[in-house]
Amino acid sequence: MRSAEIVAKLDLGDRITSADADVLIDFSSAAAAEAVCDAAVKSSAALVIGTTGHSAKEKQAIETAAQKIPVVFASNFSIGVNALFSLTEQAAKILGENFDLEIVETHHRLKERRAERNGENAGRNFCSGPQRRKIAARARRNDWRA
Repeated sequence: MRSAEIVAKLDLGDRITSADADVLIDFSSAAAAEAVCDAAVKSSAALVIGTTGHSAKEKQAIETAAQKIPVVFASNFSIGVNALFSLTEQAAKILGENFDLEIVETHHRLKERRAERNGENAGRNFCSGPQRRKIAARARRNDWRA
């Protein structure tokens, strides 16, 4: 098996223009998407993006990059969240098209970015397939304190 070597680490505010790497991995913020995509394309490196909250312009940069290089773009790489996505697809098949669904996404009060959109993405999974359903999805902060 081939071993992996980390050849660079960047932080918020660092400039990225190119990379001497096989793969660029970005879990920073949506605001970095355009620069990261440009650097990956210029370097012919594959790209992994695990950030959320992209603007239309940032999504377009990712889609354009994906036409030139391999791109893995996921809203969440957590095993638990992806299990939730899969389970909502299965639930949609079992519950049928008349089932009324509400998804409430809750985060702790100190969460930096409230809108992770996991609930919205789970709702999309629930509504996909042959039956298109309307759902209510909302996000809120949890008020509890330890």
